[in-house]
Amino acid sequence: MFHLQSPPPVRPHRQLLERSLLDQKVHWSVAVEAEGWELLVQFVRLGIGPAVVNGSVRTPTAVRTVPVRDLPPVRYYAITRRNHPADNRLDILRGLLKRFVV
Repeated sequence: MFHLQSPPPVRPHRQLLERSLLDQKVHWSVAVEAEGWELLVQFVRLGIGPAVVNGSVRTPTAVRTVPVRDLPPVRYYAITRRNHPADNRLDILRGLLKRFVV
């Protein structure tokens, strides 16, 4: 049995983990439920167990990050107000995201 830190069951991240682990026939249990990326990282640092976090989460040097390639990609959307005059800020944001977000 694999013990993993996890967000609460109502969170989309938990639901994604459950589906993905079930699809891979991984038997797992929740070591601890925690709300928030920083808290999950802190629990890993304290040795409570591993966690799967978003790639944009800052992690201290005391923990090791290992890319998980078999999970679906996380999608992000740039949003703006409807019916608002366009300006160049959205184009700048798009450019930065393409440059710095993998």
